[in-house]
Amino acid sequence: MVQPPSRVFRVGKSPDAWLRKPPSRGSDPTLNRYDDPLGIYHTVYAASTPYGAYMETLASLRPAPTIDLATSVLANEPGLRGTPPPGLVTNWIERRHIGKAQLNGVFVDIGASESIALLRRRLADRFAALGVVEFDLSALTTARREVTMEISRFIFELEYREQRRFDGICYPSRLGRNILCWAIFEDDHPACITKKQSQPVNATDPELVEVLGHLRISLGPISAAS
Repeated sequence: MVQPPSRVFRVGKSPDAWLRKPPSRGSDPTLNRYDDPLGIYHTVYAASTPYGAYMETLASLRPAPTIDLATSVLANEPGLRGTPPPGLVTNWIERRHIGKAQLNGVFVDIGASESIALLRRRLADRFAALGVVEFDLSALTTARREVTMEISRFIFELEYREQRRFDGICYPSRLGRNILCWAIFEDDHPACITKKQSQPVNATDPELVEVLGHLRISLGPISAAS
């Protein structure tokens, strides 16, 4: 078990970074790492710092390692010169809010050795059916959502004295061990996310600027790509 920090952060679409969406089911391609595979409870994702929240949100927009080749192609193909170059994210910031909230409750430290040992033992049959030969820390950051969603459902169903035992999962980011993330269960129980705040993302936010530099991403309007 691990106690959450006094504040967590989340990047979401305007007008509210904490806006709740209905849970999805099964093989929906929009399902995230620790969503419920049965679509009963909703999972809210947050990070311990604004830096972590920005990294988790923007990582999918980073340019491929072949950026130099792609940039050369754009420069030498007249028909493509109106296309934003790799690494330029157009109009992203106008549609995003950064949220801050207080997090309460009891969470599973999924990266702890005792958690990995318990999951390896209790979910052995399910992991085998999914083709997971050896379950270890790498499985928690795998791109295979069916594996991590099985973990989410197992932890959600753990009970203590006929009540749900945990409010969510604390897990390591696939982007670096300095980023701590939180998958927060929401259903009919009292919400453990309180004192929510949401405001437009500021392009001069030092933590956003740092993330953009690490990911080699530039923000700008479409007109800047011509």
